[in-house]
This record gives sequence, C-alpha cells and structure tokens, in this order.
Amino acid sequence: MEIFISARMAMAKITIRADDFDFRMGTDEYIKNHELFIEHGLTETAVVQITQYGRLPRVEQRLIDYMNTAPYWDIQLHGWAHDEYDKMSYEEIVRDLSAAFLHFQSMFKKYPTVWYTPWNRRSPDMDKAANLMGMTISNESWDIARFIREKDTFDGSTVYFHLWNKNEREKIPETLKIIREMEDR
Repeated sequence: MEIFISARMAMAKITIRADDFDFRMGTDEYIKNHELFIEHGLTETAVVQITQYGRLPRVEQRLIDYMNTAPYWDIQLHGWAHDEYDKMSYEEIVRDLSAAFLHFQSMFKKYPTVWYTPWNRRSPDMDKAANLMGMTISNESWDIARFIREKDTFDGSTVYFHLWNKNEREKIPETLKIIREMEDR
C-alpha cells in the first residue's frame, strides 16, 4: 500500500487526540473511526496506553498493521498505565516509561516523541523523565464537548476524545468538520 502524505497533513494546526487508546475496543471500531479522519484529511493522534487496568491487552495484529500503514496517524504515548505520574517518584516514572517504550517500539517500530499525560498532569519529575526518554510533554487540551461549545473562542492547539465513550464518539464527525473548516481558512 503506497501512502501519500499531503502538504495539508504536514501543516496540521490542531492536534486531535484519541486518549486512553488501550485497545479495549474491536479493531473494526478503531478503523471505522480513523476512516473519518482520512475522509477529512486530518491526523488522528492515537495516545497509546500500553496496559488496561494493569494488564497487557490482546491486540489484533490487523489493527497494528493498519496503524503502521494507513495515512493520517500520529501515534504517541499516554503511559504504561493510566497512572497518576505526578505523584510518582522519578525512578518509578522512568521504570514505567522504559517498559512503555519497549512495548511501543515492538508494536510500531518507532519510539514516541510526545507524552500526552493521563489527566493532563505534569510535575518536575515527569519533565525530567520525559527529557531522559527524548520526549516532550503535552498536557494542553480541550475536551471534545467544550471544543464544540466554544469553537468560536478556541485558542488552544489540542482537542481530545475517548473513543470508548459513546457521547464523545458521537461528536467526532462534527468536530472533524469544524476543524477542517478552521484549518482551511
């Protein structure tokens, strides 16, 4: 499959991130959602959480293959688990991030460059650990409902949603339409 990356993709202004991407849903649901991003020519940032409730999930190879080959993906890290990293010691954070890096690399054949932290939290030890791992931290975001309500005053750079949340999932098409219009201005 040949992948064409348009100039529009390279110039994306708003990050649209799928938080808690922990493979709890079926492969077809993830693909169906991502096809909406392809239709709108927008990048979906999958914020991968390696474990779900402390356990490694069974991940279909078909989804990993799709994520590694389909256009308009930016695959980044949420963490080993959905932990309160801001309450952990530097050593604990490094241990978790190291494990996450190993699994991430085995799935996606690359390392993440951005750490989108759980609950958008941040601490000096998190900054130090991210720096050690060669990542930046992004914790600025607007949830999808707020973005739709306040689109005319949006001054951020990131909108997030949880695909497993039905209410948020139903807002994705409208959000993509709004962002496409904003980026085409």
